[in-house]
Amino acid sequence: MKKYGIFISVMLIMLVGWKLFDKVAYIAVVGPMQTANGKAMVQGAQLYVEEINQRGGIDGKTIELLVFDDATDVTKTAIQVVNSKALAVIGHYDSKSSLIAAPIYQKYNIPIITGSATVDELTKNNDGAFRIIFNNSSQGALLANYAFKVLKYKNASILYDEGIYGSTLATAFEQTAKQIDNLNIKHKWSFNQDNFDQVLNRVVQIFNGEGKEAGGLFLATHSKEALKAIIALRQEWHYIQIIGADVLSSSQFNKQLQQYPQEQIQPGYFTDGIYLTTPFVMDIGDEVAINFKNNFLDKYKTKPSVTAALYYDAAKVALHALQKISSTNIEKQRQQLKDNLWQISHSENSVKGVTGSIYFDKQGDAVKSIPISIYKKGKTEIALDQYRLLTNPRNIKGDILPKVLAGELIKVNENIMTKAKIVYVGMDMNEITGLDTQKSTFIADFYLWFRFNTKDFIDKDINFINAVNPVSLGKPIINEESTTTEGIFTTRTYRIKTKFKGYFDFHNYPLDRQILPIKFRHQQKTRDTLIYIVDSHGMRTENILTKYKDIFSVNSWQVSDVEFFTGVQENDSTFGLPDYFYSQQRMEYSLFNVAIEIKRKALNFIFKNLFPTFILISLGYGIFFTTTLSIQLGLGVNIILPTSILHVRLASELPNIAYFTLVEYFFYMSYLLAVLCIGIGLMMHAYENDEKFVKKLTLMGRISYPVFVLICFTFVIFQYFGNLA
Repeated sequence: MKKYGIFISVMLIMLVGWKLFDKVAYIAVVGPMQTANGKAMVQGAQLYVEEINQRGGIDGKTIELLVFDDATDVTKTAIQVVNSKALAVIGHYDSKSSLIAAPIYQKYNIPIITGSATVDELTKNNDGAFRIIFNNSSQGALLANYAFKVLKYKNASILYDEGIYGSTLATAFEQTAKQIDNLNIKHKWSFNQDNFDQVLNRVVQIFNGEGKEAGGLFLATHSKEALKAIIALRQEWHYIQIIGADVLSSSQFNKQLQQYPQEQIQPGYFTDGIYLTTPFVMDIGDEVAINFKNNFLDKYKTKPSVTAALYYDAAKVALHALQKISSTNIEKQRQQLKDNLWQISHSENSVKGVTGSIYFDKQGDAVKSIPISIYKKGKTEIALDQYRLLTNPRNIKGDILPKVLAGELIKVNENIMTKAKIVYVGMDMNEITGLDTQKSTFIADFYLWFRFNTKDFIDKDINFINAVNPVSLGKPIINEESTTTEGIFTTRTYRIKTKFKGYFDFHNYPLDRQILPIKFRHQQKTRDTLIYIVDSHGMRTENILTKYKDIFSVNSWQVSDVEFFTGVQENDSTFGLPDYFYSQQRMEYSLFNVAIEIKRKALNFIFKNLFPTFILISLGYGIFFTTTLSIQLGLGVNIILPTSILHVRLASELPNIAYFTLVEYFFYMSYLLAVLCIGIGLMMHAYENDEKFVKKLTLMGRISYPVFVLICFTFVIFQYFGNLA
């Protein structure tokens, strides 16, 4: 019998242990952890993991990251990952490491999601490799088109690393240049780790001899060599046109750049005017990107890098695929997670990330447009001309050939891309009036301007999505042209005053904060041809709260935050057209958003509306110091009546909502205290002959009543200060 008891105990311990283990799911992050890029990988992924864990995890499981450093031995590190509890891999950072590790993961059926390795071969013939960034053939082809059709290069030279990353970029650029026919590849230099300095000296000599006739230079190198080339070439000749791949936006490149005194004294000394592909540009980020930036700043006290944004998204995709995994066997869990990743194959079930909506093609590559940026004053900004993936063939109107010849349409691999123009949008708020909390409406009076250098932008065809009534811009109060280094810009400014609809949440009423939104898009032009950008320079957004503190006309509210950001309005409808039934035909419109957060002056509200009830609740304590039933009942009723009147009055100020507000918990607390007073009074009266029992009841009430009141008030206070934070 004793043996059976031991056996049962052991089985119970094993079962409990397994259950504890089963409550944690592990994801591996693998990269060069001693570098800025490696640290950014972990920071981005960890930020999303913590957000998920704060929401309760996934299917009851807490998520944990297992961090591996692949700087010394990639193969050994990959085997360590295989032998770990990791269900998927986020990484590796560079193409070379990813190509070494990917076959090992494929052999053991572990899916890998990279946010930075761009070499095409990674996802070819590997059903477990996924990429949320563009590949080399796509960015090389796009840059060649951009160099010729936008930057008007006639001649271009290529400096490339002989490794897999640089050689594939150089090949894609050169092949596309040959297809374009009018873009001449004048020079082509390759290098390896042993002869880089020698090759760079030759490049400098040729540019020194040929000057501007050498044309632009395409850098197909890693960040370290790219920076050395830029410094050497621009030390003397700032006119040299340089265009580069995604490494020029990496954490490592920017960290190394800041070490040069010239850049510290004059930001952009070496880099101004350099064009590059960028996986993520905050200028075109939507609300997801804004929240990511703010959360990253709160946690790490620094602005997020491109690498951090990419690996936040990689973690988001991995954890999205982690849902609904039923097996307890690690091999089967890895297989299920991989199968779930392949389900992210359509725009309708895409994952909304910081860098845009993410879904995979049949190769495992993300279907995305490739933003082009330019360095200005040491920072990257979105370039005025962009090429976007064509999301709907019906957007091509008229003959295709003239559009191809004019550079409005290009082909990048198997994708058709259209030329899109950037339009800067700015807004200055004059006043907010007419706040109606019952209808969730408000009246906004503001200046709105558009700044653009395109001829076909029709600014009046604007749709204010949350306006109560249609808005007509009318005649502009300013319509001027100005000449800049980037061309001739037109600025048109309008004054608008109209009513808008918000979406108010009263769960924390009267400690609530509300968002007053204003959002609009162009009525006809899709994001294929028009992209709105926040004119942060024109609005001087660095002091926006100080600027907006007096715009609100309602004394009981104040502005607590203001955000301007762009976004995308998506439409996946087939419009009833048979050609669209089995294809991806997403309509995307560039969306401009303003979110003005206001908070109620809660202390004023509490003292004005709830202070009398506080006094009555305090007086209710007197029931435990008298034995007269009429006084006890009177105190209880005097708590109920004023509280119920106030409850009805405040509730009438709110719309018909189906949930309890914070203030209602206070009212129900008051009702409960009143019932407690009346109940104890009746008990005292019923047992008035039992003096000992009455004394015990009185003593219990004197102790429990203030404790209960204190607990309730503490709850309200914590809610208040939590709302302030």
